[in-house]
Amino acid sequence: MRGAGHLSTTILLFLAAATSAFGADSLNALWYQQPAETWTEALPIGNGRLGAMVYGGVVVERLQLNEDTLYSGEPGPVGAVPIHQYVDHVFDLIQRGRYEEANRLVNKKMLGRNHQTYTTMGNLRLRMAHRGGVTEYRRQLDLEKVLVCVMYRLGDVRYTREMFATAADQVA
Repeated sequence: MRGAGHLSTTILLFLAAATSAFGADSLNALWYQQPAETWTEALPIGNGRLGAMVYGGVVVERLQLNEDTLYSGEPGPVGAVPIHQYVDHVFDLIQRGRYEEANRLVNKKMLGRNHQTYTTMGNLRLRMAHRGGVTEYRRQLDLEKVLVCVMYRLGDVRYTREMFATAADQVA
């Protein structure tokens, strides 16, 4: 895994507050009228290696961060397990009633180190100094601009947060 210094130089989460409204609706956008409550409702940003799920909270914004070297399992290359080498032998063992031997072979050669799942790097929570009722809420993922925006009105002020992820030193 890369050191924290490298990570901090390659990830940029840009959060901007502005008083302007969203532009015209994009045909390539997902938008919602409330913040996300669950991970499956959050909007993704990322560059293939670094990313976040944006919840769009008003008082507390939550960004669930991810980096592709954070996964469960043993260290080593991530990729397909070459199970094709063992399938015929396992079927042969099963046909001959040698179930325990087949099970050991499957566990040793067909499962294991390359079946990791990605884990969360952490949650970044940003607390806003807002009080009172929010109106005109909108949370949007613009697929053309690769940008998540959270917009709402609080009193006479319209707030907009824009979020994206980039890895500048990986750009070709």
